[in-house]
Amino acid sequence: PQALVLSQQGNTVKLSWTPAPDSSIIGYQVYRSSSRWGKYIRLTDPAVADTVFVDAAPLNGTNWYLVRAERWEQTPGGTYANLSIGAADSVHVQLTAMADQPEPYRVYPNPAISVILIAPPVTVPLQMTLQTADGKVVWREHLQAGQQVVRLPAALANGYYLAVFSAPEFHQVMSLVIQR
Repeated sequence: PQALVLSQQGNTVKLSWTPAPDSSIIGYQVYRSSSRWGKYIRLTDPAVADTVFVDAAPLNGTNWYLVRAERWEQTPGGTYANLSIGAADSVHVQLTAMADQPEPYRVYPNPAISVILIAPPVTVPLQMTLQTADGKVVWREHLQAGQQVVRLPAALANGYYLAVFSAPEFHQVMSLVIQR
């Protein structure tokens, strides 16, 4: 990919780029880091086919992004994903709270087993994601206004997660432990 363009839109970051000239490209992997030479976390799985991606849960502060083209290579020893060097750039993000949601959300119980309660109840539609400590999104749910009960999928393993609540003008991150 070439000509990576980043822009903050509310509490999200929109990435766009020109496609790689290679016709065998099957998609693009997008990565994020808090520093240029830090550890980059993959945000896409599988690769995105489009040349636009929106990070719905950017970090507050500097976000470095890396976009790499992906194609499958076949050799006598097997098939593997071959990633390009990629295009990188950064944007400074200033996250803001929604004016009509001054009180942060709390989640009970924590540690959780299979159901969590959100207090206060959700006042606007928003997205809740659970991420591993290294930033990989493992679950995503759209919450409706008035919703207070969330059932956690049985497939989620015990462990420490980041619960991210986000809407166009709202972003909150909290820790959540699942212990079954």
